[in-house]
Amino acid sequence: MELLRGETLASRMTKGARFELQELSDLVTQLCEVFAEAREEELEHFALSADNVWLCQGRNIDVKVLNFTTHPFLPDDRKSIYLAPEQYLKGQIDWRVDQWAVVAIAYLALTGEHAVDQDRRRMMEWESPP
Repeated sequence: MELLRGETLASRMTKGARFELQELSDLVTQLCEVFAEAREEELEHFALSADNVWLCQGRNIDVKVLNFTTHPFLPDDRKSIYLAPEQYLKGQIDWRVDQWAVVAIAYLALTGEHAVDQDRRRMMEWESPP
């Protein structure tokens, strides 16, 4: 088991930190590399959020993704802002829900705001997905 020094992305964001464009590029690139490798091994995360993106200490961004699972993740109010619409609505889900979560995390890292809020999620319950 590896000892990680650093903090979660959620922890960094609660301190009001924002990512510069190069840092954001590094973050997204590394997340995409993790999921490309996971996809080759037929693994999905299904529950990616700022709480399980670990930023290792150091001068450059070094990302670790925590808590891969072997089963689809169903919504929980604390994390639903990172879920793809089809995942939130309990439809059929696959590896693309992880792509949605990467984009939601990138948006958070750049703006400090969530791409989708709880009010929007509640609205989704009344809309049918495309």
